[in-house]
Amino acid sequence: MSQQLLVVDADELLRRSLAEQLVARGFIVSQAATAESGLRFFAQVDLVLLEATLPEAEWFCQQLLEKAPGKPLIVLATSLAHMTSFGALGVHDCLAKPYRLTHLVERIETHLLSSQKEVSAPRIGTFRLSRQNRLMTDDSGCELRLTEKEAAILEYLILAEPRAVPRQELLDEVWGYAGTVSTHTVETHVYRLRRKLDAKGAPTILSEKGGYRLASLSKG
Repeated sequence: MSQQLLVVDADELLRRSLAEQLVARGFIVSQAATAESGLRFFAQVDLVLLEATLPEAEWFCQQLLEKAPGKPLIVLATSLAHMTSFGALGVHDCLAKPYRLTHLVERIETHLLSSQKEVSAPRIGTFRLSRQNRLMTDDSGCELRLTEKEAAILEYLILAEPRAVPRQELLDEVWGYAGTVSTHTVETHVYRLRRKLDAKGAPTILSEKGGYRLASLSKG
């Protein structure tokens, strides 16, 4: 199955050019022009390519490293200063521009192979979420089993935090634009998920302005 990448760059021409070249190499590529819009793709992509000169690029990195520490990230840096500043944030792969596309693709493939072997789980309070196993486990070993849709909803809310996610957005992203599914289905799944979280003392899901967000999270 093709791996999905995210290219985050305010320069539309450069962003589209890179995306087209990567698509030609067999990748599925999403694009974002701002740091904020890029956050919406965290749960959907396998690797992020970030232009270092993007406004709020460092803030974007901090969000990614906190909420999805196992998500591969490559910063495309234009100067040594960029490489130094992003390295200080904990970014381990900064690729200096200009670069050869073949070199970038090699780096991407290396990261993807590594992440398939070991993926850090998103956290919600003291719990870690294993999307693959549909299981939440806290630091004491307490377990909470989830359905496939519950795990997908929870992961999306974790990666969107602190933003409130509209019901329609959850429906689109988790159910994949299924025309026969209504937002009532989302409400039912969230209700059941909320009961499970409350029973284990995990941060709960709050209803807010036509959507949902997680209660304050511990960033462990």
